[in-house]
Amino acid sequence: MADTSVEMHGEMPSNGYTITRLLDAPRDLVFSVWTEPEHIRNWMFPANFQHTDGGGEVRVGGEWFAVIRSPGGEVYRMEGEYVEVVPGRRIVQTHQWINADGPGVKTLITITFEDEGSKTRLTFTQTGFEARDMRLSNSEGWGEVLDNLDAYLRREAA
Repeated sequence: MADTSVEMHGEMPSNGYTITRLLDAPRDLVFSVWTEPEHIRNWMFPANFQHTDGGGEVRVGGEWFAVIRSPGGEVYRMEGEYVEVVPGRRIVQTHQWINADGPGVKTLITITFEDEGSKTRLTFTQTGFEARDMRLSNSEGWGEVLDNLDAYLRREAA
């Protein structure tokens, strides 16, 4: 499993968190697996969920969406827009859950990809939460997503 750390930033509810992972794969591969739909459907969901739909255009101003299904059959949709894209290095995107009663809070996600020998240090930061419980729930969910990413990269390398 990848080396992992999670850091909660500050005490104010609008803050966020950062998760870092050292992944046993080269940076260009990790970036491709993060951005290409044929890979995303295999890992971008929390534990015991399924990725049922998704897509987007990885470019500044491009939109993205993903739909996941819980073990109990509940369907969740998330979407956003790419704010910054530096191929192989950095992605900044908005993130918003779309609920039955409309869109949720819009947060900002920054993902960086750095070479560390033959491995990649991935740093995932999400900010803009209005409530601490949402921040904690999202950090747990994205931690599970990154576990799936690590496992997928290991299967691809085998």
